[in-house]
Amino acid sequence: AATAASAEYLRRFPRGANADEAAWLRVEVARVTKAKAAFETAARAYLKRFPTGTYAGPAGKLVRP
Repeated sequence: AATAASAEYLRRFPRGANADEAAWLRVEVARVTKAKAAFETAARAYLKRFPTGTYAGPAGKLVRP
């Protein structure tokens, strides 16, 4: 549900005030559910969209070089 909600937010408000947090939520949900491939993909997507975002540091630690 959280992943769907964040995807809907990003679809409706791609430059919204909480877009950074919505994108990071997708990473956290995948990480917590142990979906390694999914969280690496989500972390890369986060970094591509928000290279200097609030969670860029933690996202960078989650992806393989």
